[in-house]
Amino acid sequence: MNDPTVKRLNISPYQDSEYSELERQVVSKLRLPYLSWKEKADPAVSNSFLLISNTHTNWELQNKQLLDKTKLIIHPNSGYDNFSLNFLRQIECPVILGNPIRAHAVTNYILASLFEHFSKIPQKHSWDQERSWKRSLLFEKNILIIGYGHIGKLLEKSLTPLCKNVFIHDPYEDKNLNLNEYAKKSDIVIPVAGLNRTSKHLIGKEFLHFLPENFLLINGARGGLLDTNALFKVLRERPLSFAYLDVFEEEPFDFRSVDHLKNICLSSHIAGCFKELDQFILNFVSETLHDFKKLSMPEFLNKYDDLLLQNKIIGNDLI
Repeated sequence: MNDPTVKRLNISPYQDSEYSELERQVVSKLRLPYLSWKEKADPAVSNSFLLISNTHTNWELQNKQLLDKTKLIIHPNSGYDNFSLNFLRQIECPVILGNPIRAHAVTNYILASLFEHFSKIPQKHSWDQERSWKRSLLFEKNILIIGYGHIGKLLEKSLTPLCKNVFIHDPYEDKNLNLNEYAKKSDIVIPVAGLNRTSKHLIGKEFLHFLPENFLLINGARGGLLDTNALFKVLRERPLSFAYLDVFEEEPFDFRSVDHLKNICLSSHIAGCFKELDQFILNFVSETLHDFKKLSMPEFLNKYDDLLLQNKIIGNDLI
Protein backbone atom coordinates (compact mmCIF):
# COMPACT_ATOMS: atom_id res chain seq x y z
CA MET A 1 0.00 0.00 0.00
CA ASN A 2 1.26 3.49 -0.85
CA ASP A 3 2.16 5.89 1.94
CA PRO A 4 -0.54 8.44 2.79
CA THR A 5 -0.20 11.92 1.31
CA VAL A 6 0.23 14.80 3.74
CA LYS A 7 -1.90 17.75 2.62
CA ARG A 8 -1.66 21.24 4.15
CA LEU A 9 -5.07 22.94 3.80
CA ASN A 10 -4.29 26.50 4.99
CA ILE A 11 -1.50 28.61 6.40
CA SER A 12 -1.89 31.64 8.67
CA PRO A 13 -1.03 35.25 7.68
CA TYR A 14 1.76 35.42 10.27
CA GLN A 15 3.59 32.37 8.95
CA ASP A 16 6.84 32.83 7.06
CA SER A 17 6.59 33.01 3.26
CA GLU A 18 8.86 29.97 3.07
CA TYR A 19 6.85 27.96 5.60
CA SER A 20 5.31 25.55 3.08
CA GLU A 21 8.74 24.61 1.73
CA LEU A 22 10.07 24.07 5.26
CA GLU A 23 7.09 21.84 6.04
CA ARG A 24 7.67 19.91 2.82
CA GLN A 25 11.26 19.23 3.92
CA VAL A 26 10.10 18.03 7.35
CA VAL A 27 7.53 15.69 5.83
CA SER A 28 9.99 14.42 3.21
CA LYS A 29 12.36 13.29 5.99
CA LEU A 30 9.55 10.99 7.13
CA ARG A 31 9.37 9.60 3.58
CA LEU A 32 5.84 10.86 3.04
CA PRO A 33 4.53 12.71 -0.04
CA TYR A 34 3.47 16.31 0.63
CA LEU A 35 1.06 18.81 -0.94
CA SER A 36 1.19 22.46 0.11
CA TRP A 37 -1.92 24.59 0.57
CA LYS A 38 -1.50 25.80 -3.02
CA GLU A 39 -1.43 22.29 -4.50
CA LYS A 40 -4.63 20.44 -5.27
CA ALA A 41 -5.26 17.03 -3.71
CA ASP A 42 -6.71 14.39 -6.01
CA PRO A 43 -8.53 11.66 -4.02
CA ALA A 44 -8.49 9.48 -7.13
CA VAL A 45 -4.67 9.35 -7.07
CA SER A 46 -3.85 8.81 -3.39
CA ASN A 47 -5.07 5.94 -1.24
CA SER A 48 -5.20 8.04 1.93
CA PHE A 49 -4.48 11.51 3.31
CA LEU A 50 -3.14 13.11 6.48
CA LEU A 51 -4.48 16.65 6.64
CA ILE A 52 -2.96 19.69 8.36
CA SER A 53 -5.45 22.47 9.06
CA ASN A 54 -5.72 25.75 10.96
CA THR A 55 -8.46 28.07 12.20
CA HIS A 56 -9.04 29.37 8.66
CA THR A 57 -10.03 25.91 7.39
CA ASN A 58 -13.68 25.68 6.42
CA TRP A 59 -14.53 22.01 6.86
CA GLU A 60 -17.92 22.34 5.19
CA LEU A 61 -16.17 23.22 1.90
CA GLN A 62 -13.74 20.28 1.89
CA ASN A 63 -14.01 17.56 -0.75
CA LYS A 64 -16.04 14.64 0.66
CA GLN A 65 -13.90 12.09 -1.20
CA LEU A 66 -10.81 13.65 0.38
CA LEU A 67 -12.35 13.45 3.86
CA ASP A 68 -13.45 9.85 3.31
CA LYS A 69 -9.83 8.94 2.62
CA THR A 70 -8.42 10.98 5.51
CA LYS A 71 -6.76 8.94 8.27
CA LEU A 72 -5.58 11.81 10.49
CA ILE A 73 -6.17 15.54 10.94
CA ILE A 74 -3.46 17.61 12.63
CA HIS A 75 -4.77 20.97 13.81
CA PRO A 76 -1.67 22.78 15.17
CA ASN A 77 -3.77 25.49 16.84
CA SER A 78 -5.28 25.83 20.30
CA GLY A 79 -8.75 26.90 19.13
CA TYR A 80 -11.06 24.40 17.52
CA ASP A 81 -14.24 26.43 17.07
CA ASN A 82 -14.08 25.90 13.30
CA PHE A 83 -14.91 22.22 13.89
CA SER A 84 -18.61 21.49 14.28
CA LEU A 85 -19.99 18.66 16.37
CA ASN A 86 -21.79 17.36 13.28
CA PHE A 87 -18.53 17.27 11.30
CA LEU A 88 -16.68 15.36 14.01
CA ARG A 89 -19.43 12.76 14.12
CA GLN A 90 -19.23 12.24 10.38
CA ILE A 91 -15.49 11.57 10.17
CA GLU A 92 -13.72 8.48 11.45
CA CYS A 93 -10.17 9.79 11.80
CA PRO A 94 -8.59 11.30 14.93
CA VAL A 95 -8.19 15.10 15.13
CA ILE A 96 -5.07 16.14 17.06
CA LEU A 97 -4.92 19.66 18.52
CA GLY A 98 -1.73 21.70 18.91
CA ASN A 99 -2.44 23.21 22.33
CA PRO A 100 1.16 22.91 23.61
CA ILE A 101 2.57 24.95 20.69
CA ARG A 102 1.41 28.38 21.88
CA ALA A 103 0.74 27.68 25.56
CA HIS A 104 3.91 29.35 26.84
CA ALA A 105 3.54 32.31 24.49
CA VAL A 106 -0.03 33.08 25.59
CA THR A 107 0.98 32.58 29.22
CA ASN A 108 3.83 35.07 28.70
CA TYR A 109 1.38 37.59 27.20
CA ILE A 110 -0.93 37.27 30.21
CA LEU A 111 1.91 37.59 32.74
CA ALA A 112 3.35 40.58 30.86
CA SER A 113 -0.07 42.27 31.01
CA LEU A 114 -0.31 41.61 34.74
CA PHE A 115 3.12 43.01 35.53
CA GLU A 116 2.68 45.98 33.23
CA HIS A 117 -0.59 46.86 34.94
CA PHE A 118 0.56 46.50 38.52
CA SER A 119 4.33 46.98 38.35
CA LYS A 120 5.26 49.03 35.31
CA ILE A 121 8.75 50.32 36.02
CA PRO A 122 8.61 54.10 36.70
CA GLN A 123 11.63 55.04 34.64
CA LYS A 124 13.30 58.32 35.64
CA HIS A 125 16.00 60.41 33.95
CA SER A 126 17.48 61.44 37.28
CA TRP A 127 17.59 60.12 40.83
CA ASP A 128 14.17 60.23 42.53
CA GLN A 129 14.73 61.65 46.02
CA GLU A 130 11.33 60.44 47.22
CA ARG A 131 11.88 56.87 46.01
CA SER A 132 8.12 56.43 46.03
CA TRP A 133 6.25 53.69 44.17
CA LYS A 134 2.58 53.53 45.11
CA ARG A 135 1.75 50.22 43.52
CA SER A 136 -0.43 47.28 44.50
CA LEU A 137 1.19 43.88 44.82
CA LEU A 138 -0.18 40.70 43.30
CA PHE A 139 0.16 39.24 46.79
CA GLU A 140 -2.93 41.30 47.68
CA LYS A 141 -4.99 40.08 44.72
CA ASN A 142 -7.43 37.25 44.07
CA ILE A 143 -7.18 35.85 40.54
CA LEU A 144 -9.81 33.80 38.72
CA ILE A 145 -8.53 31.59 35.89
CA ILE A 146 -11.35 30.31 33.68
CA GLY A 147 -10.13 27.19 31.91
CA TYR A 148 -7.71 24.52 33.05
CA GLY A 149 -5.95 23.30 29.95
CA HIS A 150 -2.28 23.80 29.07
CA ILE A 151 -2.39 27.58 29.62
CA GLY A 152 -4.52 27.41 32.73
CA LYS A 153 -2.13 24.96 34.36
CA LEU A 154 0.90 27.11 33.49
CA LEU A 155 -0.80 30.19 34.94
CA GLU A 156 -1.75 28.40 38.13
CA LYS A 157 1.83 27.23 38.61
CA SER A 158 3.21 30.72 37.90
CA LEU A 159 0.74 32.78 39.92
CA THR A 160 0.01 30.67 43.01
CA PRO A 161 3.25 31.74 44.78
CA LEU A 162 2.64 35.40 43.89
CA CYS A 163 -1.05 36.00 44.60
CA LYS A 164 -3.36 35.97 47.58
CA ASN A 165 -5.63 33.35 46.01
CA VAL A 166 -5.83 31.67 42.62
CA PHE A 167 -9.31 30.38 41.86
CA ILE A 168 -9.76 27.87 39.05
CA HIS A 169 -12.99 27.38 37.14
CA ASP A 170 -12.87 24.63 34.55
CA PRO A 171 -15.99 24.78 32.33
CA TYR A 172 -15.12 21.25 31.20
CA GLU A 173 -15.56 19.88 34.74
CA ASP A 174 -17.79 22.44 36.48
CA LYS A 175 -20.57 23.03 33.97
CA ASN A 176 -23.23 23.80 36.60
CA LEU A 177 -21.12 26.06 38.81
CA ASN A 178 -22.39 29.60 39.45
CA LEU A 179 -19.53 31.67 38.07
CA ASN A 180 -20.95 34.85 39.60
CA GLU A 181 -19.87 33.68 43.06
CA TYR A 182 -16.26 33.74 41.82
CA ALA A 183 -16.75 37.21 40.30
CA LYS A 184 -17.68 38.68 43.69
CA LYS A 185 -14.30 37.78 45.19
CA SER A 186 -11.98 38.13 42.17
CA ASP A 187 -9.82 41.18 41.47
CA ILE A 188 -8.41 39.76 38.23
CA VAL A 189 -10.14 37.56 35.64
CA ILE A 190 -8.24 35.55 33.03
CA PRO A 191 -10.31 33.46 30.58
CA VAL A 192 -8.25 30.73 28.87
CA ALA A 193 -10.96 28.18 28.08
CA GLY A 194 -11.75 26.78 24.66
CA LEU A 195 -14.57 28.42 22.71
CA ASN A 196 -17.65 26.36 21.99
CA ARG A 197 -21.42 26.56 22.24
CA THR A 198 -21.40 26.19 26.02
CA SER A 199 -18.61 28.71 26.71
CA LYS A 200 -19.68 31.52 24.37
CA HIS A 201 -20.14 34.75 26.39
CA LEU A 202 -19.12 32.93 29.55
CA ILE A 203 -18.14 36.41 30.73
CA GLY A 204 -21.26 38.48 30.16
CA LYS A 205 -23.26 41.36 31.58
CA GLU A 206 -24.27 39.54 34.77
CA PHE A 207 -20.78 38.26 35.56
CA LEU A 208 -19.23 41.68 34.94
CA HIS A 209 -21.80 43.27 37.26
CA PHE A 210 -20.47 41.27 40.22
CA LEU A 211 -16.81 42.21 39.68
CA PRO A 212 -15.23 44.92 41.89
CA GLU A 213 -15.01 48.50 40.63
CA ASN A 214 -11.29 48.21 39.88
CA PHE A 215 -11.22 44.76 38.28
CA LEU A 216 -8.62 43.74 35.70
CA LEU A 217 -9.57 41.44 32.81
CA ILE A 218 -7.05 39.85 30.42
CA ASN A 219 -8.28 37.95 27.37
CA GLY A 220 -5.60 36.36 25.23
CA ALA A 221 -7.56 33.19 24.48
CA ARG A 222 -10.78 33.46 22.44
CA GLY A 223 -12.82 36.59 21.73
CA GLY A 224 -16.15 34.78 21.94
CA LEU A 225 -15.63 33.90 25.60
CA LEU A 226 -16.43 37.53 26.35
CA ASP A 227 -19.49 39.65 25.60
CA THR A 228 -17.42 42.51 24.23
CA ASN A 229 -20.20 45.11 24.12
CA ALA A 230 -21.09 44.38 27.75
CA LEU A 231 -17.43 44.79 28.73
CA PHE A 232 -17.07 48.12 26.91
CA LYS A 233 -20.18 49.42 28.68
CA VAL A 234 -18.78 48.39 32.08
CA LEU A 235 -15.40 49.96 31.28
CA ARG A 236 -17.14 53.25 30.51
CA GLU A 237 -19.03 53.10 33.80
CA ARG A 238 -16.02 52.04 35.91
CA PRO A 239 -12.95 54.15 35.06
CA LEU A 240 -10.84 52.30 37.65
CA SER A 241 -11.30 48.99 35.84
CA PHE A 242 -9.00 47.89 33.03
CA ALA A 243 -8.89 45.30 30.24
CA TYR A 244 -6.18 43.83 28.04
CA LEU A 245 -7.76 42.35 24.91
CA ASP A 246 -5.83 40.46 22.25
CA VAL A 247 -8.80 38.58 20.74
CA PHE A 248 -12.24 39.72 19.61
CA GLU A 249 -15.59 38.27 18.60
CA GLU A 250 -15.16 39.69 15.10
CA GLU A 251 -11.68 40.07 13.62
CA PRO A 252 -10.11 42.25 12.45
CA PHE A 253 -11.47 44.54 15.17
CA ASP A 254 -11.79 48.30 14.58
CA PHE A 255 -9.65 49.78 17.37
CA ARG A 256 -10.97 53.27 16.57
CA SER A 257 -14.43 52.24 17.77
CA VAL A 258 -13.17 52.30 21.38
CA ASP A 259 -10.89 55.34 21.18
CA HIS A 260 -13.01 56.92 23.88
CA LEU A 261 -11.94 54.27 26.41
CA LYS A 262 -8.73 55.06 28.27
CA ASN A 263 -8.82 51.96 30.47
CA ILE A 264 -8.15 49.39 27.77
CA CYS A 265 -5.12 48.00 25.93
CA LEU A 266 -5.67 46.31 22.57
CA SER A 267 -3.46 44.06 20.45
CA SER A 268 -4.05 42.19 17.21
CA HIS A 269 -4.43 38.49 18.13
CA ILE A 270 -0.69 38.14 18.71
CA ALA A 271 -0.55 36.51 22.17
CA GLY A 272 0.34 33.17 20.59
CA CYS A 273 2.94 34.61 18.21
CA PHE A 274 6.67 34.43 18.92
CA LYS A 275 9.93 34.33 17.00
CA GLU A 276 10.24 30.54 16.86
CA LEU A 277 6.53 29.81 16.22
CA ASP A 278 7.02 28.32 12.75
CA GLN A 279 9.67 25.96 14.10
CA PHE A 280 7.42 24.91 17.00
CA ILE A 281 4.64 24.11 14.51
CA LEU A 282 7.05 22.15 12.32
CA ASN A 283 8.29 20.18 15.33
CA PHE A 284 4.74 19.37 16.41
CA VAL A 285 3.71 18.29 12.89
CA SER A 286 6.86 16.19 12.52
CA GLU A 287 6.46 14.40 15.85
CA THR A 288 2.76 13.74 15.32
CA LEU A 289 3.29 12.34 11.82
CA HIS A 290 6.23 10.23 13.02
CA ASP A 291 4.16 8.75 15.84
CA PHE A 292 1.17 8.12 13.59
CA LYS A 293 3.42 6.27 11.16
CA LYS A 294 5.35 4.22 13.73
CA LEU A 295 2.86 3.53 16.54
CA SER A 296 -0.15 1.26 16.51
CA MET A 297 -3.46 3.15 16.61
CA PRO A 298 -4.10 2.29 20.30
CA GLU A 299 -0.57 3.47 21.19
CA PHE A 300 -1.01 6.66 19.17
CA LEU A 301 -4.37 7.51 20.71
CA ASN A 302 -3.02 6.82 24.19
CA LYS A 303 -0.05 9.17 23.68
CA TYR A 304 -2.25 11.98 22.30
CA ASP A 305 -5.18 11.40 24.61
CA ASP A 306 -5.28 14.96 26.01
CA LEU A 307 -4.93 16.47 22.50
CA LEU A 308 -7.62 14.37 20.81
CA LEU A 309 -10.50 16.65 19.85
CA GLN A 310 -13.00 13.79 19.95
CA ASN A 311 -12.33 13.50 23.69
CA LYS A 312 -13.91 16.94 24.10
CA ILE A 313 -17.32 15.63 23.00
CA ILE A 314 -19.56 15.15 26.01
CA GLY A 315 -23.10 14.08 25.16
CA ASN A 316 -24.40 16.60 22.65
CA ASP A 317 -21.79 19.24 23.41
CA LEU A 318 -18.32 19.98 22.10
CA ILE A 319 -16.66 21.21 25.30
